[in-house]
Amino acid sequence: MDVLRFVIGTAIGSFINVLALRYNPEHSLFTRDVVTGRSHCPSCRRELRWFELIPLLSFVLQGGRCRRCRTKLAFQYPIVELLCGIIFVAVPYSPHGIFSPEWFSITLWILVLTLLVLIALIDLRESVIPNGVTLSLAIVGMAQAIFLNSLGFIPTLSFLGYYASLFGLQDSVIMNRLGGAAAGLLLFGLIFILSRGKGMGMGDVKLMGALGLLFGWPDILLISMLSFVSGAVVNAPALIRGAKRMKDVVPFGPFIVFAATMVFFFGQQIIHWYFKIFGIV
Repeated sequence: MDVLRFVIGTAIGSFINVLALRYNPEHSLFTRDVVTGRSHCPSCRRELRWFELIPLLSFVLQGGRCRRCRTKLAFQYPIVELLCGIIFVAVPYSPHGIFSPEWFSITLWILVLTLLVLIALIDLRESVIPNGVTLSLAIVGMAQAIFLNSLGFIPTLSFLGYYASLFGLQDSVIMNRLGGAAAGLLLFGLIFILSRGKGMGMGDVKLMGALGLLFGWPDILLISMLSFVSGAVVNAPALIRGAKRMKDVVPFGPFIVFAATMVFFFGQQIIHWYFKIFGIV
């Protein structure tokens, strides 16, 4: 079963690559040309045959080059395919945050993490987060909250485990998710306003609101903290060397995506480690 899920995941990863590379910021992401257009070599424009589109395998057998023009292909292709394959296998084994019923939760979080990969790719390439993808995440988050609320589902709302009880809002799925969305929008919205859009883009603000609906309170706080920490760790060396300046535009979406993924898989361990540093536990 794990092998089958991995194969399906790599195929989805191949499709995610297509969406990210074809996306035009001036148009909607989910247009017919983007979704259904035939794949071709980005250099010589030759239409690819079916055996050149096998996830991971085609890249390896072709030595990472186009069969016709021999231009090197971006490592983005196999990396994203591999990441999505890992997501499809790893989500069912996540020790935290898999809510009942299991099939619903697994499907939902595979979809969420895959869409987050797409967001990171597009933001890295175009420095923009498509509203369509953010809206999709928000809709999924609300659908999850309404569905779990209809089941009378209350326990284990958080990826932080029992630590979440320290922050309140754990008695209602709806209020927990709305609280998470409000916190994400408020924190990143204030940064956007105070920096006049230079320290944070509106796409980042909207993404945090959507993630608040998905992860709830207080998970969104940990996502915020990890995104700032990871962004600082990655960008500080370039600032010190002078390769980047404070006013340079740096896509922040990938750091938010990284933080959300870390919270999904390791949220309770991270908060336990953090509290242990300060002698709280």
